[in-house]
Amino acid sequence: MVVVIQIFFALALILLIILFVFRIRIGLPAGTALPENFRELFDDYVNFYRQLDEKGKESFEKRAEHFLSAVKKQGLVQLLRISTGY
Repeated sequence: MVVVIQIFFALALILLIILFVFRIRIGLPAGTALPENFRELFDDYVNFYRQLDEKGKESFEKRAEHFLSAVKKQGLVQLLRISTGY
């Protein structure tokens, strides 16, 4: 019985290490990468987006959301601290 408990804790520790190392986010709802008004923002600031047809816009939105959900986002202050060493 003790061996089973030790194996369980070892597996739990390995899982926690993997989650920490790869920064896997648990429980984030799908589709949170883009703000609610993303269509207006794309239309105002992305010339390429304005030139697309409806099917192209939908594809662009999906690809932008996938990209933003896959990359690590950092604030400007944090980037300045990293670049200046402070």
